[in-house]
Amino acid sequence: MDGPLSGIRVVELAGWVAGPAAGLLMADWGADVIKIEAPEGDAWRYNALAPAQDDLESPAFEVPNRGKRSVVLNLKEPAQQAQGHKLVARADVFLTNMRQAALDALGMDEATLRAVNPSHVYVQVTGFGLRGEDASRPGFDYTAYWSKAGFSQVIGEPGQPPVLPRAANGDYPTAITTAAATCAALYRRAQTGEGDHVHVSLAGVGAFVLSIDHANLLQGGEIAQRHSREEPRSPLFNSYAAGDDRWFMLACFQSDRHWPDLCLALEREDLLGEPRYLTVELRSEHARELTTLLESEFAKRSLNQWRPIFDNHGIIWEPMNDIASAQSDPQYALLGTFPTYADARSNRPVRTVDTPAHFAAFPRTIDRGAPPLGAHTEEVLHELEETDT
Repeated sequence: MDGPLSGIRVVELAGWVAGPAAGLLMADWGADVIKIEAPEGDAWRYNALAPAQDDLESPAFEVPNRGKRSVVLNLKEPAQQAQGHKLVARADVFLTNMRQAALDALGMDEATLRAVNPSHVYVQVTGFGLRGEDASRPGFDYTAYWSKAGFSQVIGEPGQPPVLPRAANGDYPTAITTAAATCAALYRRAQTGEGDHVHVSLAGVGAFVLSIDHANLLQGGEIAQRHSREEPRSPLFNSYAAGDDRWFMLACFQSDRHWPDLCLALEREDLLGEPRYLTVELRSEHARELTTLLESEFAKRSLNQWRPIFDNHGIIWEPMNDIASAQSDPQYALLGTFPTYADARSNRPVRTVDTPAHFAAFPRTIDRGAPPLGAHTEEVLHELEETDT
């Protein structure tokens, strides 16, 4: 696939989601991504959250591994470890999210690979970082991203148990960060000829995503707390149900600016003179009663009836889609978010989820899904033999 990274070769020794998803982004941007797998394969291939269908890979595996080449190597065997080293010797990037002890045991640590290829970019995704007691601990995004950074204490209703996050919620922002940092290192290498060690942690990305709450406390503010839907800080920034029980998000952050528009949209101009709601501070002070009032007003019409009214009055809002309605949303169709490719094995069209960055100079067409385990071993090893002769 042509793209801005055409000509770049990435050797990926990574499993589950965060590392492979970074490889996916680079593959979609034109890089040749060779995924090294042990004989048993990446554990994410057999994910029970999204079982495989029609002899394809698990849909959970298909997205972060689409467009790559799979090579099976038992890196515990010296001869096959040497083949892995040859792959890195001809690569621009080595990408991994294995823990350091495993990398050391397999001979894929940075010192070893730097001797093999001094100018490559060594990219390491970790749960908690490279130093300290946490560095050796296993870390999924549930733990290293969601729990470590503080999400579990700021999301959900006050007084309720912590909310269980969706799978890979932190893996994908970590992958985007990793791909961006890798491209920056490749740019520097193009200028200087020098390789680099790129490191991204789930814990670090989690803290960055929560930077508003962390920065507030760091600079003397209060510890962030959960917001109550029934008594929000601002009733103009809250979720509501329309008369047909379809939910939407109201996001009028500039409360004083949007309050008159909302009153007009509701045909409640009388509220503009209500002393309790004259300022953002007063609306916050009377948040519970104003939220109840808005609930009763929004219940008077269906969501489709509110749609033109909100838009005509400049209200910032959006229906709260479920997964199915998101996939049928016409805006996603315009974005090309859920494209279809022809799968060679099943001989049928397969819908997938596209990566979000697009380049005008390189219109993208997805032409292959995730590779079967070891599908390209012979092809890639043959390429190594050709370059040795």
